[in-house]
Amino acid sequence: MKKNFRTVKTGIIFGILLLSLFTVFVPSASAGLFNADPLITVTYPEQDENVIPNTKALRITLKTTFELYGPLASIVKASPLLQDSVVPITLNIIGTELGVDATLENNLIDIKIGENQPWESYLTVTVNEDIQFNTVGNVKIKATSGEISGLFFTLVEEGERTVDIGFVIGYWPVLSLTTPEGVNFEIPPLNHTRIPIDITNLGNGPTYVAIDIIEIPKNWNI
Repeated sequence: MKKNFRTVKTGIIFGILLLSLFTVFVPSASAGLFNADPLITVTYPEQDENVIPNTKALRITLKTTFELYGPLASIVKASPLLQDSVVPITLNIIGTELGVDATLENNLIDIKIGENQPWESYLTVTVNEDIQFNTVGNVKIKATSGEISGLFFTLVEEGERTVDIGFVIGYWPVLSLTTPEGVNFEIPPLNHTRIPIDITNLGNGPTYVAIDIIEIPKNWNI
């Protein structure tokens, strides 16, 4: 009886030791011993057209891919636990310049592990006259991926990537023309008068202004 009790007691102690080792081991695994690091890539094509203030919006196609890297990436990728696993990725706009308005479409992404086909999202950009002609505008986008967990530990950690999307600001020529002293004048014969004209450049760049008189009344000298 005492021998059986001693055996049971030894088994309990051994079990406690195993549980303690397991408790220490699992956090170590999730800390990076048995997982792979995520690599998110967001690319976009070079733009053939500029963004003209206060006119048509520019639509930019963003292509997002997901890979695993690190010493154990190939092992983790081949794991049965990752078969048909999908990584959720979210694209968010985290910064724009003054005068830039941007929106994202199709920015909630699900990419299958090992899939080479990029996911397409769309960035729509409009600008106003506050941004100078021939400068580069910028929208900052952050891509965040979720983690993938195995039975006892994390196989793929959360990841993030920040990307700057650049575009060139086009020329928007707009002028304001006023006559501060009015437009109706009484001019006696053989007299002359001077009519002031104020011109304001409301566009986003230097503008050359030429004034031509296209209709001159008969017997008038202008």
